[in-house]
Amino acid sequence: MTSNLAQRIAVSAIAIPLAVGLIRLGGWPLAAAVAVLGVLGTREVYDLARRQGIAPLRLVGYAAAAAIPLATFWAKGSERPWAAPALYAGAVWLMLVMVSAMARGPEARPLSTVAVTVFGALYASGLLSFLIAIRHGGGGGGGGGGGGGRPRPAGRARRDVARSALRLLSRCGHPTVR
Repeated sequence: MTSNLAQRIAVSAIAIPLAVGLIRLGGWPLAAAVAVLGVLGTREVYDLARRQGIAPLRLVGYAAAAAIPLATFWAKGSERPWAAPALYAGAVWLMLVMVSAMARGPEARPLSTVAVTVFGALYASGLLSFLIAIRHGGGGGGGGGGGGGRPRPAGRARRDVARSALRLLSRCGHPTVR
């Protein structure tokens, strides 16, 4: 057995039970773990961009990558209407990214900088945050004080995903859903 394969097996033997345990535990520990993984994934995207000559706004992107999973968990358990504040926070973040990129000057390729900064945070952390939304299900019981949100029953979650997919397809004008 090669050392690379042995190393991968050893990491998997630790990481898989840890991931399953965090998902079962849920709450703020899951949100924090997803935030860390989101920042690490964002770093990978930014490293790929840097090799192409694009310099993303790392600190702004890392902050967003860490905040997205935490905000997702908070929003899932909040009794307040959270959509408007979340949209405003996202818009302020996007303006901060654009102003920071423009301040570097045109030779720094601000459009590429903004695109990679936003994509890195949303791709790596935003997609992982769906794990939190799926784990903590419906309209309540996620965030707040104790982090004791309960997952939805599997049948209900599948039904909700199917409804959402059909709704999306019908809004897009898909011929099979009219």
